[in-house]
Amino acid sequence: MKKSLLLFTFVLGSSYAAWAGTCTTGTLATYDVAGFSCSIDDVTFSGFGYVPSGSVIISAADVAVTPEIVGGEVGFQFNAPWFALPGDFLDSFIDYTATCNGCQIDDLALAMGGYGAGTGGIVRVDESSSSADLTVGQAGTTTIPTDSATFTPVGSLSVSKDILLGGGTSGLGSAVSSVTNLFSTTPAVVPEPSLLLLTVGLLGLAPIARRKFVR
Repeated sequence: MKKSLLLFTFVLGSSYAAWAGTCTTGTLATYDVAGFSCSIDDVTFSGFGYVPSGSVIISAADVAVTPEIVGGEVGFQFNAPWFALPGDFLDSFIDYTATCNGCQIDDLALAMGGYGAGTGGIVRVDESSSSADLTVGQAGTTTIPTDSATFTPVGSLSVSKDILLGGGTSGLGSAVSSVTNLFSTTPAVVPEPSLLLLTVGLLGLAPIARRKFVR
């Protein structure tokens, strides 16, 4: 009876741990809290971190976080007044982990909006993960507003986003107002029932085979 109660308590506790609340619109200061997690459809996001640096500092409270579902893909749009006047620079680092529940992540997309770079200025956003590295940005006459990559499906993916702005030498400087991440998912591969039953059956015969071998 005690063993049954302990097992029930463990299963119930594990279930509650897996039930993260739905992600809602807020600021990065709300998300960047120890133990925080939330879900969009079947994907749970956790482990948020934020480190700003440079001559211009944008605080976590100034970064808006909006959950996104676009064409079946899920993720976030981050909005902030990221800017750098001539002679200034800004660097904001955002990271978090996406975990697929009963599914796998097989694609990562990155996009920027509300951007511009003055003379000698630069806007660059690098996205790094163990499965793919993406880059969007603008420098001179070169502009890459979106990037994406498809990879071998994984159950969990930790991503880090580095937002770098250089104000250049003249003009209005550089700016970007939004950075969006989206994840594509695919159903997890489930073993065929016949193979699963065969495996269970073989495991059940193992003790009998050991007894016969000992005799």
